[in-house]
Amino acid sequence: MRAIHGSLGHNVSAGFGRALPFSFDSLGLSMRTFASISLSVLLVASALLGLIVWLSPINPGEAAFGWSIRIAAAVIFPASLIGLVVLASRPEKVPDFLAELPKPRMGRGGVLFVIDCAARDGWAWIDIHYQNRFANPAVVTVGFIPSQNFLMKRNEIDSVAVHSVCGPAAFGVVRVPIAIKQEYQGNSQSFDVASQADYPNGHGECLRNVVGPEISALGFSAFNSNAVTLAKIALTGHLKSIRWQSRVKLLLPQGVAEATSPEPKLVHEERWTLADSPATDKTAGRELRV
Repeated sequence: MRAIHGSLGHNVSAGFGRALPFSFDSLGLSMRTFASISLSVLLVASALLGLIVWLSPINPGEAAFGWSIRIAAAVIFPASLIGLVVLASRPEKVPDFLAELPKPRMGRGGVLFVIDCAARDGWAWIDIHYQNRFANPAVVTVGFIPSQNFLMKRNEIDSVAVHSVCGPAAFGVVRVPIAIKQEYQGNSQSFDVASQADYPNGHGECLRNVVGPEISALGFSAFNSNAVTLAKIALTGHLKSIRWQSRVKLLLPQGVAEATSPEPKLVHEERWTLADSPATDKTAGRELRV
């Protein structure tokens, strides 16, 4: 397994606050998404309850209770509907850059990913497109390993651990070169994926509310190179002990290098951050369509 370190040079403090045992984001939900789900449940429940109580006769001995239920249903239904309309009308605060990419998004801990594979300069590259949903920078570690086949074996393709810093609400891409044997080239390959995102200064304001399926927990972060380095992680074979539950299927390119050395280095392109206005692609020098 190869371990790769990439950084954008952001200054991120090493002190982490105590994490709460529960957060909406740990479930793949933003507060806005949670509110939408809750209001939708209330809307449906109040509609069904109201239909039942208003069509059913009230027992004279339970008139006060029956009218209380009718009034509650009559109040909750429009209130829930108004709440949903208000939530739907609130615009997102930063563009959804990942929406332009053809593959589905996934994420964990506040950072979303769209993963693809492409051939460049004779090499196969794993492209990890990311977008930070929050206003503070995140320290992210992403792990890849070929999925097990029906014989419970993994193809001989490098496992990769990538460590990088995502700026405030940043959108960008990390490109990782991998060597692919000729027998695998041109075929579809499933990779198990896991990630870990830490926010040294807290999450800050949630600027994008769209989430995707949650990636498996990596279980470690390499934010402190003095305490644990990616080289040490690679030597311990840590990726093999992870409970892999997330998977992405990629088409491996043809006509690419089979050797593992020499190889190009990881490329990290931060294309947009919260400080950028208007939304322009800093790497390519062109305006991003949003």
